[in-house]
Amino acid sequence: MAEPSTLTRDPRIDQARGIACLVMVQGHAFDAWVSPEHKAGSAYLLTRVFATLPLPAFLVLAGAAVAYRTRAAQHRGESAWQLRGALLRRGLTVTGAGYLVNAGYVLLDGWESWSVLLRADVLHVIGLSIAALGLCTGGTTGPPRCSRVGTRVLALGATWTVLCPLLSRMGSWLSESHGDSAAIHVLAFVGAPFIDVPGITQMPLVPLFAWSAIGWLAGAWLTLHRLHGQRDRPLLLIAGMGLITSWLGAVGTDLSLQVLGGTLSRRHGAIAFNVIEYAGRGLLVLGVAPLLAARLPGRARNVVVHFGRASLWAYVFHIPLCYGRLAAPFKARMEVETATPYVIALMVVSYAVVVLRLQGPSAVQQIIRRTTLARRTSETP
Repeated sequence: MAEPSTLTRDPRIDQARGIACLVMVQGHAFDAWVSPEHKAGSAYLLTRVFATLPLPAFLVLAGAAVAYRTRAAQHRGESAWQLRGALLRRGLTVTGAGYLVNAGYVLLDGWESWSVLLRADVLHVIGLSIAALGLCTGGTTGPPRCSRVGTRVLALGATWTVLCPLLSRMGSWLSESHGDSAAIHVLAFVGAPFIDVPGITQMPLVPLFAWSAIGWLAGAWLTLHRLHGQRDRPLLLIAGMGLITSWLGAVGTDLSLQVLGGTLSRRHGAIAFNVIEYAGRGLLVLGVAPLLAARLPGRARNVVVHFGRASLWAYVFHIPLCYGRLAAPFKARMEVETATPYVIALMVVSYAVVVLRLQGPSAVQQIIRRTTLARRTSETP
């Protein structure tokens, strides 16, 4: 059996998050830089298939990481109260970082409206999901019990998913009515991270928390098998479950739309099946990405792990270069083939940012040292 301390961080989570991060960068870059007339080709459509994976994957992986953290706390004898506090602090820190990122984008691209500064995006939903998972750990002085935590997580994820259409209709009312009074206007911004308020919300906690809940259950299961020395087979089972879940969710979504009519939105009853479909895609990344990373050469695998450990910084850095004012020379101007070298260059520069984040001043000093040494060598007769 592995030592409890080894459960605090599983490299497979970082590997899966790193691959998801690379897929995210290419998805955003091709979406922003390829011109509309070239978005009908098969090459671009292939990039769209992969672009559907990162968002559910990041939330599934956030849930899996919390499950590892919960299991480690149980083995160390850490109290559920301490774990709860740690997860709440972490979740609220990530959420706060989301608002700081919004402010940074406003500084780069100029002021448009309060909706840009206070919009709820991917960092917000990841942070709030971590905090919600923390609340599920309970508040006892004894160690958390994974079975009880898992029951709470599953119940909360299912409840919010079922209530999503009703809560999203409330969000639409807030959006349509927030001009009527200052109180409703404030309430719209306060509610935007939690429910879908059109014009402000990009990624609401309801129903996307369900992906973190499913990730928690998958992570707890993987941790149990890791303790017994099993590695690849559980990942294959997770990947297979992801394929089946995604297919069932897609079929359920189509059937629900046929029966109920209308178009898919968070206010439609079919949203529950759509959540299941994309949860399956997140599970697929969790299962397949570590298997792929394990078969990469050592240096390439290190690159993937580094991206996984500092994925937040890669996200923050590359978005303005895809959609902001800095991307003006590239936006909607290229074909897929023309854009590909620039996409690769963006990945390389993003990786440099990741390395600087992880290694700090030492990385800069090392680069300067190598550059100086190379210059002296070239000047030697």
